Amino acid sequence: MQAEKMNYVVSGTTNKSELLCGYFVKFRDGGVDLGPIANMYKLQGYQLFRIVKD
Repeated sequence: MQAEKMNYVVSGTTNKSELLCGYFVKFRDGGVDLGPIANMYKLQGYQLFRIVKD
């Protein structure tokens, strides 16, 4: 609600592994405007973040 009032974009951290397992909370994980890693499996996210970190 606050983001909508201030015209902000809400980014989520849900990934494909969580979606496939059903690890999803309505209006928490699902209440986002943008899911940048939603099409990545958790392992792919770990690999990407390791590359970025190094």
